[in-house]
Amino acid sequence: MSKCDFSHGTRFMVDGKEYIVRKESVDEVEVTNTEYQKVETWKKRVLLAAWEQRRLVFRGGEELPSEYVDISTIEEPLMKQAMSRYSVLVPILSGAIPRNQIREYACQLDPKVSVASIYRWEKLWKKHQDIRYLVTRRVDMGPRQHRTHPEVMSIIERTIKDFSYSGEEVSDEMLYSEVLLRLDELNDMREDPDKLPDISNSTFRRRKRELLNENRANRAKYGTHLSKLMGEGVKQEVVASRPLERVELDSTPVDILMLDHGTMKAVRGHLVYAIDAFGSMPLGFKVTLDAPTSEDIKECLLHCMRPKTYVQETFPRVEHEWIAYGKPRTLVVDNASINNSLELEDICDHLGIRLLFAKVGAGNQKGRIERGFRTLNQKWLHATSGTTKSNVIQRAQYDSEGKACVTPQTFVYMAHIAVIDLVAHAFNKRVGATPHEKWLEGWASNPHLRNPLPHSFDELQFLLVTGRETRKLRNIGVEVLGENYNSPDLMQLRAELKKNGHGDRPEVKVRFTTSDMRSVYIYDPYKETYIEADAQGLARRGLDTSLPVPSFALEQILETAKNNQKQVNPRARGRAQRQLAELSKEDKRRKSKAKRVYETKLDNGETPVPQRDIESFAVPGRAWSTPPDADSIQNIYDAALIEDKEKKPVGEHGETLPVEVSVCYDIEDEELDEMEISFK
Repeated sequence: MSKCDFSHGTRFMVDGKEYIVRKESVDEVEVTNTEYQKVETWKKRVLLAAWEQRRLVFRGGEELPSEYVDISTIEEPLMKQAMSRYSVLVPILSGAIPRNQIREYACQLDPKVSVASIYRWEKLWKKHQDIRYLVTRRVDMGPRQHRTHPEVMSIIERTIKDFSYSGEEVSDEMLYSEVLLRLDELNDMREDPDKLPDISNSTFRRRKRELLNENRANRAKYGTHLSKLMGEGVKQEVVASRPLERVELDSTPVDILMLDHGTMKAVRGHLVYAIDAFGSMPLGFKVTLDAPTSEDIKECLLHCMRPKTYVQETFPRVEHEWIAYGKPRTLVVDNASINNSLELEDICDHLGIRLLFAKVGAGNQKGRIERGFRTLNQKWLHATSGTTKSNVIQRAQYDSEGKACVTPQTFVYMAHIAVIDLVAHAFNKRVGATPHEKWLEGWASNPHLRNPLPHSFDELQFLLVTGRETRKLRNIGVEVLGENYNSPDLMQLRAELKKNGHGDRPEVKVRFTTSDMRSVYIYDPYKETYIEADAQGLARRGLDTSLPVPSFALEQILETAKNNQKQVNPRARGRAQRQLAELSKEDKRRKSKAKRVYETKLDNGETPVPQRDIESFAVPGRAWSTPPDADSIQNIYDAALIEDKEKKPVGEHGETLPVEVSVCYDIEDEELDEMEISFK
């Protein structure tokens, strides 16, 4: 350890000012201020306190390298080297080796040590008496400066400027090859004595590390804010002092494929998730199959603000309760287009929520929600059948689509278990407790705070609910996403609208939440309230009505029905319609004949007998005796033509004469129109 004191001539710095000791007494030191050349007197206790506070630093002497201050950080080979050097000095320091015999002593050592090295080590030991000063400093290793030709350095610098600051990923091998090509092009124009030498790949890498402006390269790749974050690190963590003071919200594709059991088609959904910054408490979420929109953000916000009393009844497999709810004071979102909407800003203004947009690429400003997504992936999604992992490298040969089995409804159930049991009630090292316990602690330590609720749940729901449609009110109710919704109160509203002249199918306004389509709300213009109507056929569609039914489940059923409809052959339908028309025409033709028979029987005094044996007409393969239509006449004509052609009439010169065919068939005049026959 180096020895410093306040003896005469000692130099030291205090708060950036240099002083030289003139003389020292028991408790005072007289010094000269070198900046003003003024003599000052300092109390020793004041100087010692400044030294403890790291405001006083002694000048002169050799300072211990910072990497060797802690002896445990010195590498073992370097420490062994220092101990070996000290063992060489021990006979000299103890006087066993006289100074005039140091040269012979150095020659006897194995391995041999130069006399100059022994004197240097002895000087360091006598000055500091600290074995750490015998450790070889890394800065003392190797040459003091590189020997790369200045023109080669210039070529390397220009190559880095051309390729490393544009944002593309360029490997060191590509840069090294480009440097060699530029060297060759320059040497082609020079004589042999003036040609520049090649450099090795390792030399190029060292020179590149010296010349590359890493901050500039990162700025081109990642942007100004992220490059600054990479270079300077996170300077200060955003801290919340109480619950609901700051809520972070974001969305991401989920790392799992969900399966539609109707179509056996695997799809990847998205999760909109919100976390309270005070104790990393999950506050709400929203699952959607399509890319999230501002409507999904609003429904997630609705889930955040509503009490979660439904959990135990709707999801009985959830073990713990979810007590977090309330209106956030500040909502932090990123700069995605779904967040930058006037509708979301208007809703936040109406509710008194401050909407804060994080800087582009500044993931640290919403680090809790980013870690929240990672936690859900590690604790839940990556361990579930059908997971897509985080990337293709982690997925490897795993067949995500083939192993997908979780339905969207089950996914929502699993999300409640994961968020409540695996996150809210699991120990968080950053918080020092579970988020549930931290939430309770926050409210207990802030008794003056209140978590007020709106006047009614409907007030909050209709403010943030996203489903808005105009539908016809029929006797089966209203139809939304292919499902009929009805209730007695709704039928009473229909009757009143019909009575007031709005017709049999009046238009009504329908509101619904896309998170649960088991019921919708229809506006009653007379009472100025909303009527709840329940779905009528969810069970028939194979949906579990004990769980929330998201809108995308009904959308999938609709899409499947449309695809099945497209598979129906319209030509088969056309042929069936033709057969129906032909049967009708045949009965029209029989009608006139039956009418004559009926009239004849009346003239003869006979009593017509009604034909009530319908089954006799349904016998398969029954050949009905029907008068031929125009097609039958054409067939008879063709048959006669073929028969006459076989006779082959010949003219006077042996040529074949044309055959004229006449066909006679008795047809009633009334049937001509039915056979579509006209005369010119």
